[in-house]
Amino acid sequence: MKVLIISINSFQELTGGGLYLRQIVDGYASKFANVTLVTKANNSNNYITPVKTLDINKNFFADIVSRIFLLPSFHMVYFFTIFKEARTSDYLVFHSSRLGLLSWLLKRIFKDKKCIVHFDNVETILIRSSKLRFNLKSCITLIDKLLVPFSEKLAIKSSDILTTITSEDRNMLKGNINLSGNYILPICLPSKDINLSSDREKNLLFTGSFDFWPNQKALLRIIDLAHKNTSLNYVVAGRKLDLFVSGLPSSTYVPKNVTLVSDPSVEAMSTLFSNSGYYINLVKDGSGMKTKIAEALSYGQTVISYRSGAIGYESAVNSGYVIILEDSSLPEDILHTIVKTLEVNPKESSIFKFFDNEYTYKKSRKLIEGLFLHER
Repeated sequence: MKVLIISINSFQELTGGGLYLRQIVDGYASKFANVTLVTKANNSNNYITPVKTLDINKNFFADIVSRIFLLPSFHMVYFFTIFKEARTSDYLVFHSSRLGLLSWLLKRIFKDKKCIVHFDNVETILIRSSKLRFNLKSCITLIDKLLVPFSEKLAIKSSDILTTITSEDRNMLKGNINLSGNYILPICLPSKDINLSSDREKNLLFTGSFDFWPNQKALLRIIDLAHKNTSLNYVVAGRKLDLFVSGLPSSTYVPKNVTLVSDPSVEAMSTLFSNSGYYINLVKDGSGMKTKIAEALSYGQTVISYRSGAIGYESAVNSGYVIILEDSSLPEDILHTIVKTLEVNPKESSIFKFFDNEYTYKKSRKLIEGLFLHER
């Protein structure tokens, strides 16, 4: 049996989408010997790809042409390349509901092939909340506000198997899907041996891609907290961080107790996680599970998070490894919770064991294996 996986992300990406793609690829590669991945081209070599890969280039031309054909991605200019691979595949797997038109077209052409769609968030919710500015990217966003809901509906319609990342995401879609044919595939990470610093600092780490507006808003909240209590130290790291910070107004300056690390390598990011004892997640926008929390737990970090940012991690919350902030919390309330949390000795060994049981590939492999017991 041959599997074709098509994604809007790159396997090499240091983003939540890249992380979820690697999890999906691992799950199918553990079950099937013949897997091909169509993925966004990326010159980095952060990870070894365990399957055959076809890289396709994302550029302005591909973005525009694809949207002319009503696809809110960049894949339509590569349709015949994808068609050729799909023709010889038994399963067509799509990572992202943005590929709904593509999944619908291929399902119409190859009616006997099984179509599986993995939602890693509800794109319609994200795109509706996106801010518009006077630039080219906002023009594409404006078009996508129309195309993404259409694409999402086609993804649902064309799927034989559909997964969402949380039950909350499934409930957001419940007006459009057959719940009996929908399954949950939460975020999982590979097991790894981690060398932690013998004296982890009481820094509060926050990571993300800073061309993504929910992370931008979270950083502004951290800056505000840092000004209000200069005895607490924060480390913020991620893609395009310098670019975002350089565009902030002069009235929003980063205080000395916030350390910024822009575009870190995989090794540098791992060091930041290893050296910091705590993780703070002040993201409360969007949908899906926040991959940053799973990463923090994988390093034995105690997490402080908004309730809406901790969706999908209920077992970690109940175990006391994720400390909840209500979304309506005032800065003073957040600072009080942070100070109280830092006074308690961390539970690193317990968190490691919990993470290994709940959020590693051995769990996602079982879940993907189980999908084939429920084909409809």
